[in-house]
Order: sequence, then C-alpha cells, then structure tokens
Amino acid sequence: MYRIETEDDQSSHVFLLDQAMQTDKNGLISTNLAEKIALTVTESPYRTTADIISQTCGQSISAQGVWNMVQRLGERIDEEECHAVKQMEAGQAAGRRALWVLFEEMDGV
Repeated sequence: MYRIETEDDQSSHVFLLDQAMQTDKNGLISTNLAEKIALTVTESPYRTTADIISQTCGQSISAQGVWNMVQRLGERIDEEECHAVKQMEAGQAAGRRALWVLFEEMDGV
C-alpha cells in the first residue's frame, strides 16, 4: 500500500495487490461482495442480508452498511441510465428501432 496525492490536494491510498488484480471496488466492498449483497437484498430485509453476508462471507457488515451500498449501486445505475437517455436523445444510441406493440401467440407461434 502506498499513499498518493490527488489533483485536488487530497491524499489517497493505492493497494498494490488490488491494482495488480485489477479489482474494482465499491468503497471498502469488492465488486463480488457487492453483487452478493445486491442479490441477497432482493429477497431479504437489510438486517437479514447483513446477517447472511456476515455469516457466509466472513465480512462483517451492518444493516446500515447494506443500505448504504445499495444506495451507491442505485446511484451508479441511475447515472448509466441518464447517460443512455442523453445518447438516445442525441441520436447516438446503439440498437434497433423500438416497437410500440409486440404480440406473441400463446401457442408459441
């Protein structure tokens, strides 16, 4: 681990192993653990999710920590969707034209 000075005169820490493994972090939580929390919180309350993660992953996290992480994930998703909408409005969207109505036969035809 070493400390660097950022452009806005603040200090930041760089972890060499994380840098070598190219792990993307979500605060102090790894991407893999964030995915596990996101999957668990869709089926359980925050307290139950915190207990499940603490017992199965060995990472101690509180219900408030789970809530904070879910909020950060939601903000990231919102940013990505806003960016996609801006691209669409500017005519730079990738993909095909959207259909207003799509019908599917119930017998699989």
